[in-house]
Parts: sequence; C-alpha cells; structure tokens
Amino acid sequence: MAYNTLVGSALIILALSMWHCQAGTITCLQPGRVYQCPADNCTVVGFVRAEQDYPCDCYVLRRPIQNAVTENPRWYHASLPSGRTGYVNAFFCAGVVPHCKMR
Repeated sequence: MAYNTLVGSALIILALSMWHCQAGTITCLQPGRVYQCPADNCTVVGFVRAEQDYPCDCYVLRRPIQNAVTENPRWYHASLPSGRTGYVNAFFCAGVVPHCKMR
C-alpha cells in the first residue's frame, strides 16, 4: 500500500515538473514595456520589472523597426501577474523557450 502511494506521488511530481519545464520562464534584467504585438509601435499592455521571472511560452523573431528603441529581433510572449499576455523584447529579458508556432 505504501509502495503504491509512493509511486503515485512520484508520478505526479514528475508530471508537474515536466509541465513546468514546458511552460518556460524568462528573467528580466531591467524594466521594460510589454506590447500587444512584437513591435515597439504596438499598444503597451503592461511592464516587466528588473530581476523578476515571468511565465513565457515561446518567442518570435521580427525585423527591428527603423529607429526603434529595441534592436533585438527576438520577442518573448510572456504572461504578466495581471493575467494579460504580450511581447517583451530580448533587450529586457532572456530565457530558453521554444520558437512560437504560427499564431
């Protein structure tokens, strides 16, 4: 009986850890804006803080806009504590997450 409980608990922990790894996180090194789309000229939906981790499911690559503040082509699709999601440039944050599938 105790063995079955131990094995069941181990399987649950393994499944949760696999789910957490798939979700991914980014760490922001400095504060930055989060946009509705992956470009500096989109609507701002929130902000990330320095030295904070944020859930992130994937990234996209986009050619930087001429004379934009951010020149990095990588944009992370992140979730904010407010429940909103948006794109933050790799100039502000970094992490290992997969490339986004077609949206």
